[in-house]
Amino acid sequence: MLHCIIIDDDAMTQANLRFLCTKHPSLKLVQSFSSPVEALQFLENNPISVDLIFLDIEMPEMSGLDLLDLLSKPPMVIIVTTNPIHAFAAFEYKAVDFLKKPISKVRFEQAVQKAIVQDPNNREFDQRVEVIRNTIQKLAEEKRNMISLLAHDLRNPLFSLQIKVASLKAHRVQNKLAEDIEQAIYRIRHLTSLILRLQEDEALEISKISAPFALKPLLESVVGHLKTIADSRKVRISIQNNIPDAVVLAEPTLLEHIIENILSNAVKFSPEFGRVDISVSELNPQQLKIRISDHGPGISSQKLVNVFNASKPDMRQMEKGLGIGLSLSKRFAELMQIALEVEDTSIKGTTIALTLKQRPACN
Repeated sequence: MLHCIIIDDDAMTQANLRFLCTKHPSLKLVQSFSSPVEALQFLENNPISVDLIFLDIEMPEMSGLDLLDLLSKPPMVIIVTTNPIHAFAAFEYKAVDFLKKPISKVRFEQAVQKAIVQDPNNREFDQRVEVIRNTIQKLAEEKRNMISLLAHDLRNPLFSLQIKVASLKAHRVQNKLAEDIEQAIYRIRHLTSLILRLQEDEALEISKISAPFALKPLLESVVGHLKTIADSRKVRISIQNNIPDAVVLAEPTLLEHIIENILSNAVKFSPEFGRVDISVSELNPQQLKIRISDHGPGISSQKLVNVFNASKPDMRQMEKGLGIGLSLSKRFAELMQIALEVEDTSIKGTTIALTLKQRPACN
């Protein structure tokens, strides 16, 4: 609440201002003065008791501007006058606003709101500004993360496309390779479209697009997508033979993205002629677990703590296969109520596990 005083020698204007001040919930009228000399004495004796002055300019004894010149630390001021020429002076003295007599309720309210915003002691306003600032920063970070995610996850299909196009040119085997290229392009476009939809309203969209589907074909599809990359690194991807014919509940493209992200990291971390294992086990009739294990150097305990918590893109980490991809994969997994974790194993390598809801397969 702003403590205010009125300084105006015009009785009608002073009465109008008193009425408006006493009715305003953000103002407390301390005193009103017809004499600027008396007002000056009051301000000198009570330097911190007034936040705002409604100040007339043309008054006997001294003008309102003369009064401001005599104050070492004047409070906020709203100039009140009949002469518009004083608007420039109001600007020079950094007044909050300029009100021309007669004063309307609408203009009075506008001027008071400006004073509330400019009040240096308005902690509530400062808090609102801080909330807005944090929100803007978060949105900017989200935008950066989304761009980084797209850049990160487009690399695998684009790399595969480059190799296939080279093969197409060399061997002129057009039909099958053209189909593979067309499918890869479709996946890129679909994933991009889906992420942009989620960016607008994640929870709502997830609830709309999640559906039951068979897990085994999805795993086989992901392995097929990464075969070219795995072959180029001389890494074998091994899927256990006894994968259950489970039906899981999720968004297929997002789950495919998450598994491909984890699997591509496992391939990148595997040594030459290494192996990446994919296994699926049923925990109970409602849940199953997918484990993706490599036999690479593993993740250090320091990095393990924050492996899913990247707050901003680290291009060096992304080049090594860790970073914003796993962070956002974790986020998308949580949206689909999928537990994504790094299992602590004593053997060499890394195992990342996903726990999903499953449904009985349709007869």
